[in-house]
Amino acid sequence: MEYKLIVGRPVMEQLQTVGGILRDLKAVSQDVPEEEQVLNVIRALPDTEHWQSFSLIMVHNKSIKTFEAISEDLKMEDEQ
Repeated sequence: MEYKLIVGRPVMEQLQTVGGILRDLKAVSQDVPEEEQVLNVIRALPDTEHWQSFSLIMVHNKSIKTFEAISEDLKMEDEQ
């Protein structure tokens, strides 16, 4: 997945797009493992200082293992 989140657009709106891509892949038997989904979301974050710091924390956070978990953390981070 080469999707990149765009600065200035709501993160949750963009995560819905990523979720749609994942559902579409699953529908054609190209299921993406949960850990890879999390890494793809982290890689998709904007290349700003704020999101780089968040990415570093998320990469090392062992409790974030699902797309839903990373989505929740992104939602909280985006609201700050």
